[in-house]
Amino acid sequence: MGANGWKKEQPKSSVTGSMLAGSLSGALSATALQPLEVVKTRQQLPPSRSVRQIVSVLVEQKGVLGLWTGLSASLYRTVPGVGLYFGILHTLQATTKSDRWLSHPGFESMAITPAFTHFFQGATARGLAATVLLPFTVVKARIESGLFQYSNVRQALILIATREGAQGLFRGLGATLLRDVPYSGTYFAAYSYFKQKFQPHIDQLGLDESGSTALNAATSACVAGGVASAITHPFDVAKTTTQVQQSKHLGIVDAFKTIYQVQQNRLSDEQYCNSRTHAFLFVYNPMSTNIVISPFSVADGAFFFFF
Repeated sequence: MGANGWKKEQPKSSVTGSMLAGSLSGALSATALQPLEVVKTRQQLPPSRSVRQIVSVLVEQKGVLGLWTGLSASLYRTVPGVGLYFGILHTLQATTKSDRWLSHPGFESMAITPAFTHFFQGATARGLAATVLLPFTVVKARIESGLFQYSNVRQALILIATREGAQGLFRGLGATLLRDVPYSGTYFAAYSYFKQKFQPHIDQLGLDESGSTALNAATSACVAGGVASAITHPFDVAKTTTQVQQSKHLGIVDAFKTIYQVQQNRLSDEQYCNSRTHAFLFVYNPMSTNIVISPFSVADGAFFFFF
């Protein structure tokens, strides 16, 4: 017990090791899943198109490599971003264990559960990392959208900073935090919950300890990622809508109004009676793509970090 009431424990691995593992997993997942990221971004913007239509146009215009449009921007964001996320997460895990919160003077009467601790750790780490790397997120969204003709990431950053200032580089910060903070908090809490629930069933498969641990980590990450993605998906659409705007500032409310209006205008007069429902559901149109991306992108991170 430290002088100020905190118990001292040695973390399982170093912060540097966690950051390197996170960066490696981020690079692998970003490269493998970039085609789905491009499809998701274009689905979130008008006009409404199917996955098949988007893929066909990309391949026709740019060849198969067109599916990896924006990969460099994705790597600029993901490699340091995931490394930073896991580095912060590792630090928080070493200092905000539920028993430490409860044993610290002033917190004894608070019912701080492990689920709350996990949510706090994930939300804080993701929020900080997302804010620091937001300029690369803006560039990524714009390149993937196909609406901007930047020759490279460096040029994009310079042009955005010159023409739009800091506001342009950090466009969509509110929507990003409303997506990333609850996403990561929900994911990390759900991951811990499912990992505990799945372990007895996985043990029945007769795998060795390392195989059982790896399978449990990957399975729990996939399920938790799907749950978190479904909950926060509307803000993902709002984020993309905001970040591709160049001429004016578009807040979160304005983004949802734009999405609503675009969908209403797309509907025929015969569908008008159901237009409000359709317009609301428009934010969930590309959710299937997002739910495919999220579990696998977090699954490899969980494997490298927790395994």
